[in-house]
Amino acid sequence: MSRFHVSVFRIGRPVNRYGKFLTLLSFVLWATGCGYSLQATGKPKGITIPSLAIPLMKSPSSSIGFEGEFTRMIRQEFVSHSQIPLESKEKAAMVLVGTVTGIKTEPLSYRISDENFEVTTSRWLKIKLSCKLVDRA
Repeated sequence: MSRFHVSVFRIGRPVNRYGKFLTLLSFVLWATGCGYSLQATGKPKGITIPSLAIPLMKSPSSSIGFEGEFTRMIRQEFVSHSQIPLESKEKAAMVLVGTVTGIKTEPLSYRISDENFEVTTSRWLKIKLSCKLVDRA
């Protein structure tokens, strides 16, 4: 009968009993898989979407043209990151209906002006969106 012993060390110090257990557990999960799997980019999992329409998304913004520009950017992301063809609302099998429910900006970077005041040079635009996917069939 042969014995197999594994020693695990952390920068010169032996790992305690729990550290060995966690190391062994992570190796077993890695070796056997833990339920997660990769899926092909651009293909939804568990649903078939033959075609999609994204109509103008409503918004509480008072900025003229925001709704159109935001909807254009959402459509562009679908075109560049998915393999689902975009169609008009009348021809599409499914429709993504969305409403912007919140718009918030946060400073990203600053510069100091001549008067020693901090001036925001760029901002994060955070948008909260409520969406539903409607099957037209």
